[in-house]
Amino acid sequence: MLRSLRPSPRCSTDLLRRPDRVIPRLAPVRYGSTTPTPDPATLPDIEPARLEIERTGEPKKRPEPSEIVFGHNFTDHMLVVPWNATTGWDAPKIKPYGPLLLEPSCSVFHYAQELFEGLKAYRQESGKITLFRPDMNFKRMNTSASRIALPNFKPEAMLELLKKLIQEDKDWVPGLPGYSLYIRPTMIGTQAALGIAPAKEALLYVICCPVGPYYPKGFKPVALYGTTKYIRAAPGGIGGYKLGANYAPGLVAQREIEKQGYIQNLWLHGPDHLITEVGTMNAFVVFKRPDGATELVTPPLDGMILPGVTRDSVLSLARWHASGQAKIADLPDDLVVSERSVSMKEVKEAEKTGTLVEFFGTGTAAVISPVDRIGYLGEDIHIPTGPDGMGPVSRPIWKQLTSIQTGKIPHEWSVVSVDTSQLQDLDDCDRARGIVRSWARLVGFSNIKFPVLLNVACMALRPSLSVRPCRAKWRTGKARYIYAPCVSTRNYAVVGSTTYVGEPPSPPSPPPTEQPPSSSFKPPDASTAFDARVLYELRRHATPPGSEDRLHDLPELILQYLDRSERVLDVGLPYESRPSADRRTPFDSNASEENHTVAMVVHAAQSGEEHKITHCSGFAINAPGMSEGEAVFVTCAHTLEEIRHSPVLNAIPKPHVSGSLLVSGDASSPTFSPVSAVLSALHRSDLVLLSATAPANLRTLPVSPYPAHPGTPIRAHFVCEAPPTSTSDADADGWTPWVGGTWSKWVRGTVVEYRDSAGREAKPGSYDALAHLHFDPPPTPGSSGGPIVDEESGAVIGVMLGTQLQNRVEGVRGWGVPAEMIFEMFRLPGLKLKRQ
Repeated sequence: MLRSLRPSPRCSTDLLRRPDRVIPRLAPVRYGSTTPTPDPATLPDIEPARLEIERTGEPKKRPEPSEIVFGHNFTDHMLVVPWNATTGWDAPKIKPYGPLLLEPSCSVFHYAQELFEGLKAYRQESGKITLFRPDMNFKRMNTSASRIALPNFKPEAMLELLKKLIQEDKDWVPGLPGYSLYIRPTMIGTQAALGIAPAKEALLYVICCPVGPYYPKGFKPVALYGTTKYIRAAPGGIGGYKLGANYAPGLVAQREIEKQGYIQNLWLHGPDHLITEVGTMNAFVVFKRPDGATELVTPPLDGMILPGVTRDSVLSLARWHASGQAKIADLPDDLVVSERSVSMKEVKEAEKTGTLVEFFGTGTAAVISPVDRIGYLGEDIHIPTGPDGMGPVSRPIWKQLTSIQTGKIPHEWSVVSVDTSQLQDLDDCDRARGIVRSWARLVGFSNIKFPVLLNVACMALRPSLSVRPCRAKWRTGKARYIYAPCVSTRNYAVVGSTTYVGEPPSPPSPPPTEQPPSSSFKPPDASTAFDARVLYELRRHATPPGSEDRLHDLPELILQYLDRSERVLDVGLPYESRPSADRRTPFDSNASEENHTVAMVVHAAQSGEEHKITHCSGFAINAPGMSEGEAVFVTCAHTLEEIRHSPVLNAIPKPHVSGSLLVSGDASSPTFSPVSAVLSALHRSDLVLLSATAPANLRTLPVSPYPAHPGTPIRAHFVCEAPPTSTSDADADGWTPWVGGTWSKWVRGTVVEYRDSAGREAKPGSYDALAHLHFDPPPTPGSSGGPIVDEESGAVIGVMLGTQLQNRVEGVRGWGVPAEMIFEMFRLPGLKLKRQ
C-alpha cells in the first residue's frame, strides 16, 4: 500500500493520524487472486491532461553555487504517478518534495524491483531551459521496466510532465557555466505482499537537484583498477539495464580498490579479461593503428553493457566527423570508430609499443572522465594525457558535446523545456507576493492572508525586475526566524568556472577609545589569567548593539563564516614567491620584532559563570584594497568550529558576551584587536580570512603561489606553553616569550610530501583542493593557523593545521594546507571578473 505525504516536521506516526495529509488509497487489487489480470498494454496510459499541481507553501532557500553538493539539495517539488494492474496509470501529480510512506512488505524492499534514470536540464544564455536527449532516457527506462516486470509508459507523455515539473522549479536551474539541474526519474514496485511475482502496484516519481561542474578546477584524470576478483555483469543478466540492483554489489569492490589508491573499478569479463565498463560509466579506448589511423573503440552492446546516452552521443559525433557529415575542429581527420571487444592484453601491449593514445569513460554526470593509470595484475599501465588531463580525441568531442548541451551549438538533441522569457510577468508577481508575505511575518501576521494587498503589490511592483522576496535564515540555537531582505549585489564572488563579484564591504569603524579598567570590575572564574584578560577585553570592546563601532559577537561572525564559504575578494593577492629583502619573513630578529609577524587568534564566549575560549595562530597578508587601519589575517577554521558547537555559545537566550580577538605585540604588553568580519572561508581546506584592526608595527607576510618541492628547508612558527627543557633536545634553545603566556620559535624543518584527498602521494601542484602538505617536525599545540615559510625565499608556502600519524614506520608528521589555497579566496591578478 502506498501513500504519499506532504513534507511535515512531524514524525511518521503523527502523519498516520492525519488523514487529511494522506492521498486516498489506490483501487484495491486482490493479491493472489485467480481472476485474470488485464493485459498491461490495454490499460490507460499516462495522461498529462489529468495533471494536478499542488505548490509548496514553504519554498526552500536555494543554495549558493558553492553550497551545492551532488544529490543533496533537492528542489521544491516532485512528480508522482501511481499505477496498478487494474486501472493502469493514475492521474499524475506535482506536489511538494517530501517522504513516501510505503508498506514494509513492498516488493521494492524485498525483490529489488526498482529502476532509475539520470538526465540533465541546462539553462542557456538566452534564458531557455533545455533537456538533452530525454527521449533516449525514457526509451531506456521502458526497456529496464520490461526487464523486471514493471509497466511501460508513453515517452512523449512523460516528457510533457517533466517539462511541467521543470517549469515549477525553473528557478532551481543554475545559470553558471558547468552547472545544471540533475533529474532522477525512478520507478519502484509497491505491491504490499510477499512473494516473487510481477508487482500489481507501482510508482513512477521524479525528483531534481542542482549540480555543479564535475571537475570545477579542470579535468583530473582518474586511476582505475582492473579487477579480476569481481564481475559487474554476465551474459543474459541485467548489466544492460539501469537497475539499482546493478550498483549495490559494486560497493565492496569500490571500497577495496580505494584502499590501494585507485578511484574506480575497471570491470572485466571472461578469461580474456575483456573490458566492459569503467565504474558506472561506459569505456572508450583510443589506439594508433599500424596504418597510422586513429581508432576510437568502445565495447559493443552485448547485453552486459549499459546503452549510455553519452556513449551514443560520443559515437554519433565521432562517426559524423569520420564520414564528413559534421566535422569537429581539432579531431583527427583519420578517425576510425569501432564497436568491438577490447582485452586488457591489447591495452597492455599498446602501452609497450606506444600505440595507446588515451582511455576515458563517459556518463551523464562527468560527460567525459579521462584515465591516466590502470592497475592490472600487480602492475600499472600508464596512459598518456595532455596538459589539461584530456587527450586528442576526448578533448574536441567533449567541447562539441557540451556546447550542444548548453545551447552554444544549436542541435536537435536539445529539447526546449521552459522558455523563461515568457514567464517574466508571473515571476514579478511571485516576487511581489513574497515580499508582502515576508512583511506580514515580520509583524506577526503570518497566518493572515492579504489578497487585496497582494494584488496591489503585484500591480505596483511588476514593472520592477529587481524586486526580490525576503529570505529567511534559521539562526543556530534560536527558536525563531531572522528575516533579511535579499539585495541585488553580493559582497563576494562565488568560486566556480565563472566568478561573479560585487562591491567589497565597507570597512567597520575603528574600535572605541580604550578606557581604564573599572575598579568595580571583577574577572570571572577563568582558568588562567590570560582567559580573564580575554574576557575583560571582550567587555571593554563591547558597546550597545545600535552602535556602529560595536564588537561583532560570535553568532554574527559565525553567520558570516557560513554564508561566505568559498567566496573570493574583489582584489588580487600579490604573487611573492621571491620577496625583496625588506619583505622577507624575519626569523632571526629580536623577540619584539618577531612578535609582530604572527598573532594569536582567540574566540571567546561567556554565559553567566561559564566561558569557552579557543585559540590558534594567524598571520597578516598583503591584501590590497583594505581601508587604512584594517588588515587581513589568515588562520585555521577548526578553532572557530570548536567554539561554534560549544554549549556556552548556544546558551539560551544568548551568551552574555562573545567575540574574536587578535592578540599580538610584546609578551609583556600585548595588543588586543577585535575581529570585525569574516571575509571568506574555505571549509574543505580549513582556512578562514579575518578582517581586524591592524596592530601597531604589524608586518604582513609574503605568500608564494607555487608549491615547495619535497626536501625544501622551511621555518614554521611553533607555539608552546613552556620551552623544552630536555638537554637531549638539540632544538631546545631559541624560544622567546610570546603573547598569552606562551613561548614561540621559528623551528627549522623540511617539506616531506604532498597527499591528495584519498591519502595518496601526489606531485606538488597536481593535487586537488583537499590535498595537504606534510612536513617535519610535527607542530606543537597552538601552532595551528601559523605560517610555514620557505627558509631560502622567506615566503609563506603553507599554513599549519596539526599533526597526523602516517604509520608506525614514518611516525607522526606535521600537516598543513598549501599556500596556493589562500589564493582561491582572492581574485586572480589580471582576471576581469563578471559583475552580477
